[in-house]
Amino acid sequence: MRRAEILASRILFWGGLLSIALMVIGMWGAWGAPDSSTSPTWGAPGAPQAPHERAVGGAASTLERTVAAQPRAVYTSVGQVVAALAQRPVEPLAIVASGILLLLVTPFASVVAVFVVFVVAGDRKYAGVAAVLIGALLVSLLFVGRR
Repeated sequence: MRRAEILASRILFWGGLLSIALMVIGMWGAWGAPDSSTSPTWGAPGAPQAPHERAVGGAASTLERTVAAQPRAVYTSVGQVVAALAQRPVEPLAIVASGILLLLVTPFASVVAVFVVFVVAGDRKYAGVAAVLIGALLVSLLFVGRR
């Protein structure tokens, strides 16, 4: 039982710490990454103009540029996060999303590791409890995204 407790606590600690580190790194990258709303090239000779500037032909205010700018990426699936991490340069918010995903997976990994420890130790009672928890978590994944 003591081995399972130590293993679970280490997985939860290091998984949480790594998750926080990924989120901080991603937010730091997003904070420093230029986007189209703050880019200093607006209005520069030869620079692309916002759609409303082309239509009207006049200079746009900062608010109008912000409204016309492309929004930051929003990731709604693991596949989207993986695809964004595979691109170069890596989208900083994809790093944040990977930290969030790791934070969500950490407790599941802890339960699986404890289940293995209980099975190896021959403790059927606690292995059964861990198996029920794993089953409940897997069943809940079936309902993710369904309405």
